[in-house]
Amino acid sequence: MALKQKRAWVIALFVESQTYSVIPTTWVFQSTDDSGKITIFSKWPPGLDQDVTSETIKNAMIPTQDWSSYKIRLLDNGKEYCKYYKIKYLLNYCIQVYRYIIWDKVT
Repeated sequence: MALKQKRAWVIALFVESQTYSVIPTTWVFQSTDDSGKITIFSKWPPGLDQDVTSETIKNAMIPTQDWSSYKIRLLDNGKEYCKYYKIKYLLNYCIQVYRYIIWDKVT
């Protein structure tokens, strides 16, 4: 009998594009440079770029070497969520709050 892999997700900000996404923890890794600075990255399926569906993320497939890497910042202190629907709801709520805060600064 094979053990079922525990799946978990985090909320991340993609630094370059300034976009938010829920991503599986299996897609997250870190790199440490010679000075000890830690940078966090997310793997992303090839050929999908912006077309990654919720189903792809929900399935939390294991990345392969041909996946691209993007610098990210983990939100909510990198808290892991085991229920996909809860984190998806939280992400939508956070985006609305963020937009409200930014809108207040502009107006």
